[in-house]
Amino acid sequence: MKAVRFKADGSVVFLYNDDHPALKLGKAEIERASDVYFDNERQKWRVHIRGEREPLKEGFEKRQDAINHEVEYLNKKLATG
Repeated sequence: MKAVRFKADGSVVFLYNDDHPALKLGKAEIERASDVYFDNERQKWRVHIRGEREPLKEGFEKRQDAINHEVEYLNKKLATG
């Protein structure tokens, strides 16, 4: 799922992807929504959504699993408001 939200001011919000068709709508302003990082103490990959207090879940063994979870979470959040 690739969620897209159209805001009242006419701006379009979506998760960045080099091939996303919304990039053709005009000038892009890109902001980071989250961080995927390695927690040295827990020895797990973690996902932290900017503006939220705690990282998502307890962590992931593989970085790609953390990224997949991050994308799924953010698309659902975007789709539901």
